Formats: sequence, C-alpha cells, structure tokens
Amino acid sequence: MAVYREVDSLRDAPGRVHLKIYRFRMEPTQAQAEALLRMAGARRFVWNWGLARRKEAYAATGKGLTYNQQATELAALKKKPETAWLREADSQLLQQALKDLDQAFAAFFEKRAGFPRFKSKKRDEPRFRIPQRVKVEDSKVYVPKVGWVRIRQSQPVDCPQARRRGSLARHPDG
Repeated sequence: MAVYREVDSLRDAPGRVHLKIYRFRMEPTQAQAEALLRMAGARRFVWNWGLARRKEAYAATGKGLTYNQQATELAALKKKPETAWLREADSQLLQQALKDLDQAFAAFFEKRAGFPRFKSKKRDEPRFRIPQRVKVEDSKVYVPKVGWVRIRQSQPVDCPQARRRGSLARHPDG
C-alpha cells in the first residue's frame, strides 16, 4: 500500500508539485483481504470492459469513446442485475480504472506506449488506486468500503487529510 502526498518544492519553480510516497505493508484480516481482492477484481473487470467497449465502438463507427462517455455507461452497467456486484467496490476506484485506460490510450496515440492490453487474473498482480478518502492513523489505513486495515507503519505520515490517495497492490512477497 502506498499513500501519496503532494509536496511543494523549494528549489523548483513556484507552484510545482512533487509527490512524497509512503509505502507500508498491510496486515488485513481474512475478510478484509477478500474484500481487497474483490475490489482489485472489479478494477480489472472495468478495465477489460472499457477496453472492449472502445474496440467495439471504433469498429462500428470509426471513432473511439471518451472517458466521460464510458463513465456514463459505467453508471448504467452497475444498475444491471448481472453486474450489480460492482456496487460493492468503491465508485472512485472504478472511475479511476477508466481514467487509467484513457491515459493508456493517450500514451498509445502519442507513440509513448503500445496498445492497451486486457488485464489477466494470472498475469497481472491484483492492484487498484483510490484518488481520495484514504486515511492513515495509529498504524491503520482507512480504505473506503473495506474499513480500517492494520499496517506496519514505519514512519509518520505528515500530510493533510484532503490530499491523500492510495495505491494498493498485492505483491508476491506479501
């Protein structure tokens, strides 16, 4: 788990923002671990769904979809009975997956990266990002829709509450 903080640099141009990153190992309970894996699975599902929708739209019309169009479709997708399980995941997490997909396409069209690929349960590590509402207090981190999860906090996090966002990943070494 990483918590990000925006830091104003004294040496760089005024107004330039740097990120300070804190990395902590999480120690979730069994139920929390399952909830975190479900959220990572929801992120992978939304990424793959968004990529498939963009390919379909381009094949049909010759034009791609924008993030705003896909975010509207995502809201409708969550209301369908077969994908109602997406409501269990944090909404900002799902929107962030679409934003990441949009950035991947932007990098592709600027020739900075290859064409975005579908995410695999076997090939890709379970991970997701939450753009806000992540709190760190007393060796615990608050993850929306999961609750307070214990962490091994090696240093204090000195950033305002409003500026915190988190990236959570499960690495092979724990």
